Amino acid sequence: MHGKVFAGSVVLHAAAVVAAALVLPERVPTRFGGGGGADEWSSRAEAVASSALAGTLVAGLFAGLAAWVPRLPLEVVNVPNAAFWKSPEHEGELRRRLREDLLGIGTTTVLLLTAVQGALVQAALSGTGRLPWWFFAVLGAWLAGVLGWVLSLALTRYRVPRGPGG
Repeated sequence: MHGKVFAGSVVLHAAAVVAAALVLPERVPTRFGGGGGADEWSSRAEAVASSALAGTLVAGLFAGLAAWVPRLPLEVVNVPNAAFWKSPEHEGELRRRLREDLLGIGTTTVLLLTAVQGALVQAALSGTGRLPWWFFAVLGAWLAGVLGWVLSLALTRYRVPRGPGG
């Protein structure tokens, strides 16, 4: 399931890059200051190539890490309650959870890049070269989500399960 959702996010990002290639003007804002205004402009080809490369690198990184989990030496894994999770009887569940976590954070990161692509297109087509307000809301939600995820990993996801009646 997590693999299919991750793959779907990658396909969505690729579609956003293709759409951007079709609608972007020749001059595109590609770097923005803290206030959301464009600091630097590039060509459409450079903007599309950069977006495609960023998406490919992020997707490749998380897909590669998730594929590596079955062969990952557990000595390099830092997990709460390590003695429990690294024991032979729980190793399979630990690896399954690690793979899910990697694909989950990979999915959200690729979706963030897709939002970046959409914001870039809107900034370019608006003529103002300013990021739209919704991009900051998406970025804030992504940051809050990642923080919440990290806290849940540390506090609940890898705690020792209680036995029956526990």
